[in-house]
Amino acid sequence: MKKIIIAVSLLAATFVANAQEPVVATVPVAPTAKMYKPVAGNVLAELGLFGATGFVNLPTSTFGTPQIKVRYFLQDQIALRVGFNLSQNVSTNRFYEAGGSGKGFAKDVSALFGLNAGIEKHFSGTGRLSTYVGADASYQRISAATKWENTADGTTFSDGDTRKTRGFNDAGVNASSGFGLRAFAGADYYFVEKVYLGAEFGWGFTAMRDTKTKEETTVGGVSTTVETKSGGGVYTLAPSLTAGVRIGFIF
Repeated sequence: MKKIIIAVSLLAATFVANAQEPVVATVPVAPTAKMYKPVAGNVLAELGLFGATGFVNLPTSTFGTPQIKVRYFLQDQIALRVGFNLSQNVSTNRFYEAGGSGKGFAKDVSALFGLNAGIEKHFSGTGRLSTYVGADASYQRISAATKWENTADGTTFSDGDTRKTRGFNDAGVNASSGFGLRAFAGADYYFVEKVYLGAEFGWGFTAMRDTKTKEETTVGGVSTTVETKSGGGVYTLAPSLTAGVRIGFIF
């Protein structure tokens, strides 16, 4: 009987002790939002689709579109950027000797090469939206030339007559070179993992200077060469909407 009383006493003491332990409420933990934005070491490539200009007409500026741009994130919120564009246009008009086998042509050629480089500072934003500011510099060159063979007017056959130009062409393109500096602000939105759309606004200047020209003609066996110095340049300081819509990818 004594043993039964001792066992009941120990069981009662254990029950009382357990009843006095504090109850800790379990608070549900919200899942961490997924981060789509790039981090240190990521490489991004993007293509400007349209919206090259907004408040000022800079159709040949390497700040505008279309261009291909590559970014490299040195840190989670610091990125280096390099963009470039390259285009060429060739127009050829062919003609033939009336009643003979001779033929000639008139060709206009122009090309544009642009390169810019800069740095971006990104902000926290959200898991999908990345806002940033930065600055970049650009260099660009436009070339132009004309070549005629067996023609004196560019439209009809004339045996032995030729014409060559450098620094301009008959399509109205003048060769030039120059540079620009710009501050900008923009935003990228990652609508799916590793793919984003972006827009950018910039304020800066471009300075372009025409190159010297040379024209060589041979008409009726007489050759003439005319060279001219640069006719001056254009300086523009204005806001510009650059790369109005861009699509990019994280590699």
